[in-house]
Amino acid sequence: MKKGGKCLSFKMFSICPHELLFYKVDDLRMQGCITDSEEQEIRSKLMMGQSENYKLDSYFASLKIEIMPIMYVTKGSHKSVNMIHALKKGAILCIDIASVTNKLLINTLIYQLKLALTCGMRYTLLIDSIPVNANEAYLKVPTDKVCKMIATDDFYSMTRSDEKLFSAVVGESQIIVVMGHTSSNSTIKWSEVFGQYDKYEQSCSTSRGSSRRTAFSLFASPNQSRTVSISKNREFVVKPEMTTQMDYGEAYVLTAVKRGTCTSSAQWLS
Repeated sequence: MKKGGKCLSFKMFSICPHELLFYKVDDLRMQGCITDSEEQEIRSKLMMGQSENYKLDSYFASLKIEIMPIMYVTKGSHKSVNMIHALKKGAILCIDIASVTNKLLINTLIYQLKLALTCGMRYTLLIDSIPVNANEAYLKVPTDKVCKMIATDDFYSMTRSDEKLFSAVVGESQIIVVMGHTSSNSTIKWSEVFGQYDKYEQSCSTSRGSSRRTAFSLFASPNQSRTVSISKNREFVVKPEMTTQMDYGEAYVLTAVKRGTCTSSAQWLS
């Protein structure tokens, strides 16, 4: 396509006559647009993908339906955006995937973000209430190059109650903000994340009585004994019911500070 002077775009790929590419390559060589070695290289690539040729029309038709809301239109009022170039300029990209069933669109975006990593770029990725089956690949992006921010009304449910995935993401997080939850399973998981402490309780018991009167005493003498006991129990720093009873605007914040070892502190904000 480049040798033919074509502008590479989704539209160009989708209308490309894939079954005629062998003939197109011959024409380009005869016209002197490509060399014999280039022709052989392109032919070998076409031969490798020939078994998948019949899938191309279906693939591009499905992808077109998914990307239609954000697809660049030549005569439209918006300019085309290249993700790699935009990230190089430090731009902010807001992409509405419309539905988590748009897997082809999501995979295309994931590929572009991974491609940016191979180019040595660093960026912040904000995932807004997308179920885990749509963004699990994002969650596993290396944290040393990508700052991930996940915003959802119930992260544990977002992971489909996947213990390993939930623990992995929470373990890598530097800051966690937990607001009110209605799911009992989620409140218990967050209580486990905030941790437990040893709670000591002191209880006192007093017993009173009197001794029997003897020949040497006119009255019975009273006696009193007091027993003090201390019990130790493990309790949650943030109890599950505390999360369900939070008001609007209240939040618990968990921060992880690495200084040789990782320590966590829970803070309550209103």
